[in-house]
Amino acid sequence: MKWKMPHRKGKYKLIATEKLANDIGLIVLCPEPRNYKWRYVKSMPDSEIKDYFMSMQDDIEVGAFDVELLHQARLEAEEQSAAEARE
Repeated sequence: MKWKMPHRKGKYKLIATEKLANDIGLIVLCPEPRNYKWRYVKSMPDSEIKDYFMSMQDDIEVGAFDVELLHQARLEAEEQSAAEARE
């Protein structure tokens, strides 16, 4: 998974995406968690965050940041830590 950094001095970070009915939810820290919908990105008035999202368009649309992948990665890390602790 390749994480992109916000443009210039943006104070936001895409954390994950989630599949919604006919859309993709964007979960972002700004610094508090915020949710956006992919279908509205192109019409956003804030060009900085819009450009940030658009720079990741291909990855967002194929689900590279899907929240389920994050849950799976966290579970695998916890299992590995538990296995190492038993050794």
